Amino acid sequence: MASQLDLVYAEGTDTGLVRSDNQDALFAGTLGLITAAGDPVHLFLVADGMGGYQGGDVAARVAATFFRRALWECHEDWPATDHPQGWGELLRSLVLQTNTKVIEAQATLGLPDMGTTLTAAVECQRIVHVVHVGDSRLYHFDGERLYQVTSDHSLVAELQRQGQITDLEARYHPKRNMITQALGAAWDITVETKSMELAPNSKLLLCSDGLSSMISDEDISAVIQQDGDPYDQVHQLISLANNRGGEDNITVIIVGYRPRREEGSLL
Repeated sequence: MASQLDLVYAEGTDTGLVRSDNQDALFAGTLGLITAAGDPVHLFLVADGMGGYQGGDVAARVAATFFRRALWECHEDWPATDHPQGWGELLRSLVLQTNTKVIEAQATLGLPDMGTTLTAAVECQRIVHVVHVGDSRLYHFDGERLYQVTSDHSLVAELQRQGQITDLEARYHPKRNMITQALGAAWDITVETKSMELAPNSKLLLCSDGLSSMISDEDISAVIQQDGDPYDQVHQLISLANNRGGEDNITVIIVGYRPRREEGSLL
């Protein structure tokens, strides 16, 4: 079945209506490598910089660039595609290396307050390995429902998990932008890893909190469950977030599958 499907994806980023610059960074595409079985490996990544004029854009760019390069450079040591524990250990190690790189950049540039989230997914043959720090998100649409795969590393999310505030209270909480884990925030950070196999009708959505803080999961689901071009869906979501206020930078990546066209087919 996997050989009869092609991966399709689209990405978009927008400054929003309030911020003066865009401090998000992203990557969506192939790493230019194939497995021993001849399958391409893809990386999808969102980094949301923190620090404003203290270098949030630099932190996000450093993290996205270093992580991608480090993953490529260690390709000879990659576990088998279907080995989730090995992939989890590898990706966690690469994120910790990336954290060190961000901290070194803080010292070099004299920007001690800069930091970034990092949410990334490595995909090959419908197996996806996820690594995550911060409050950017990865969602999985399983063909019927939308699920948030990653946990928000934020003060408000922790209060929700403890049952101290409701979902509605969380959306308007004055400290909803305060995150508890980020690259550059400390040498010792919590890194979340997960692996999953995707069905042919599955989709992934990665985003910065400029999307998830502006529109609800129900609104996201209403868009992503539609058939159609992922590029159109990405920009529909960005437009929705801006229509609701656009209070932060908005970055979105949508990943899905489509039947492979037969050679010579125009359809």
